[in-house]
Amino acid sequence: MKWVPVKFPPDFNKTVLLLDEWETFNKEKRRDVRIGHLQSIKTSKTSHGVQQELEWGGSEFLFNITYWMELPKLPTPAQKPDKQ
Repeated sequence: MKWVPVKFPPDFNKTVLLLDEWETFNKEKRRDVRIGHLQSIKTSKTSHGVQQELEWGGSEFLFNITYWMELPKLPTPAQKPDKQ
């Protein structure tokens, strides 16, 4: 699995890993990995060309999402040994 730039968004309402990148008031760069889904895409024309605004949903505040990735497959439950 690879990180995908948000200019190639995932399917709507598909739960994925999200990379949230921002800068603090002290100019420190921060990164967090979150879980969420794409809710909507708004496209508008600006003086710099066409701009897309992606709205993300999840259990946390999702604002500066720069990349996304498919969720890994869950492990299969460990099988219990047969009792004799």
